Amino acid sequence: MKVSFILPTYNESKGIRETLKQFEQLRRLDHEVIVSDNGSTDDTVALARAAGAKVVVRPSDTRTSIGECRNRGARAAVGGLLWFIDADVRIVDIEATVQEVQAYFNDHPHVAAATMRITIYTEEIQWMDKVVYAVFNSMVYLMNRLLKTGASPGDCMMVRRTEFERIQGFKPELRTAEDFELYARLAKVGEIAYFWHRKIAMSPRRIRRDGWPKVLGQWFRNWFNQAILGKATVADWEARR
Repeated sequence: MKVSFILPTYNESKGIRETLKQFEQLRRLDHEVIVSDNGSTDDTVALARAAGAKVVVRPSDTRTSIGECRNRGARAAVGGLLWFIDADVRIVDIEATVQEVQAYFNDHPHVAAATMRITIYTEEIQWMDKVVYAVFNSMVYLMNRLLKTGASPGDCMMVRRTEFERIQGFKPELRTAEDFELYARLAKVGEIAYFWHRKIAMSPRRIRRDGWPKVLGQWFRNWFNQAILGKATVADWEARR
């Protein structure tokens, strides 16, 4: 099964080259890398093209939601597995991880999607990061494997293309919590797998700028509005670069 990695971007010139560089380790594996840009005003698009990624740009001068940005990337993809990651994400032990995920989806046709643990870059992680993500990863695991309600952070979402198209992808009107909402719908059409022994590492840039109390408050408020109240959050996450 071919994997299409889809990265939504907006002014990511500081880190996009390092993120895309990791895919050089996958030359033996059937995959493609798609950068879906949401109107960057820096060198993001040029750097992505120079790195060999397929680049999709928004069709107008108006920024769209991250969900619609991901949808555009998915429409340009040809792989049977859509693997969404953010522009600052590193897949730990990438070659072995991708091989395992590909094989798992091939062998388990009833699985609609999957996710894995999240952590912070090894060189930047602090004790509070470890505590928060230990709780967060456990919560996501339980929601998928025990409660069967579906959940995944947008940093790492692996979705079978047929099921993604079946539920018509992300809801473009959602400014936040679009990731958990997508998995809630996917859980109704198939199983959600969780690779607990695998993980991705991400930049702590938002956490260091805003602090954990503010970030956790925003996470909970957005999730509560979407999952419990059924309301679309209007405000975007403010960019942290």
